[in-house]
Amino acid sequence: MYNQNEGSAIPCKIHHESTVAMKMLKQQINQAELFGIKAKHADELLNEANGLVNCPHFDNQNNDCMNCQIIAHLHIKIAQLIIKAKSLSQ
Repeated sequence: MYNQNEGSAIPCKIHHESTVAMKMLKQQINQAELFGIKAKHADELLNEANGLVNCPHFDNQNNDCMNCQIIAHLHIKIAQLIIKAKSLSQ
């Protein structure tokens, strides 16, 4: 099992690995100057967050799983907004 002391409030290895990846992608989005590059990273963020939404270990009776789903859906909305902004800027 994942060690909670490694920095995640949700004690799940899948969540932790996705959180690390999504944090990196958000940094890349923030550092990118062109919408095309931001949208490329946003698409990767969308894929990573969708991976959490479709987690094979999801348990709707587990509060950690429910919190993970909320976080994943927020990342999906962020990614979708960035992708939409790119399409509007063209």
